[in-house]
Amino acid sequence: MEWKTCAWFELDRDALYGVLQLRSEVFVVEQDCVYQDLDGKDEAGWHVVGVEAGVCVATARVLPPGASYAEPSIGRVVVKADHRHAGIGRRLMGEALACCLDRWPTAGIRISAQTYLEAFYRSLGFEVSSEPYLEDDLPHVQMFRSGLPHGAWDPFRSLPTAVEEWEQAVRRLPGNRVYGAGEGWRAGAITDHLRASEEATYRFLAKHCKGEASALPAIDEASTVRAATLSARLRSAEQYRMPEGLPEPAPVAGGEDFDALMARWRAAQARGRAFLAGLPLDWWDVQVFQHPHAGGMGLAVTGTFIADHITHHRHQLQRLVGVE
Repeated sequence: MEWKTCAWFELDRDALYGVLQLRSEVFVVEQDCVYQDLDGKDEAGWHVVGVEAGVCVATARVLPPGASYAEPSIGRVVVKADHRHAGIGRRLMGEALACCLDRWPTAGIRISAQTYLEAFYRSLGFEVSSEPYLEDDLPHVQMFRSGLPHGAWDPFRSLPTAVEEWEQAVRRLPGNRVYGAGEGWRAGAITDHLRASEEATYRFLAKHCKGEASALPAIDEASTVRAATLSARLRSAEQYRMPEGLPEPAPVAGGEDFDALMARWRAAQARGRAFLAGLPLDWWDVQVFQHPHAGGMGLAVTGTFIADHITHHRHQLQRLVGVE
């Protein structure tokens, strides 16, 4: 499945048709509810769209502060009937929450939730903030999720830009410095290492962010100092061994393979950001990631580690292939 988040003016004709068709299919026909879906707010928002085989199967709308509530809000959350109970709704909300965090990371988020979905939204960190009420003759309740501490989301917000800058740097190189095998790692293999490392980090987090956050040690001064020391090492030109457990990077044969590698990296990063955005906020207070050199780390500094790891390999590009 392909996911994208677009402002209104970025939706092409087919994407817009798919979004509106799915909303009508579920909110009007399936729920047997006559209501005004086109409420004049779509142009102000961002639209998360999940597409499979050319068909829109999931969508949600993110509105800025002041459009529906004083806070940013998420609404028009819908998954096609034959795609439910497969985790798509959680991914959809993760993408919508990441959209909010990219723009208003410290602001709270308010939603108007159908009451039968209250437990689902609680699992994403929302809490009930109103008495039940009817909206379009369906029982609803307002729910609210607090914003993250200042700066906590900044590393994850910067990652797509870091990947874009990495790709541009590699594409400026002569092909013989990117593709194929040879002594040391060529730029294609370095890219594969970055992709594998980031994927492994998200897999670790997904595995360990189960159960209760309170079972893990809280972030403390010692863990913060260890993480800062690791970041300083990564941003320097220091060389050190790759941690055990990661596979040797695969050489890239040519341009099409590099295109596919970059697409795979971006897809893994999008999954990871959506997963983290959907975690209840108490997970941001504990040492959930274990780095082989720095030990326990919180989520915010884990994002810094991922970004600094890319910076570290920019130094490797300079050493191996002469990138400025």
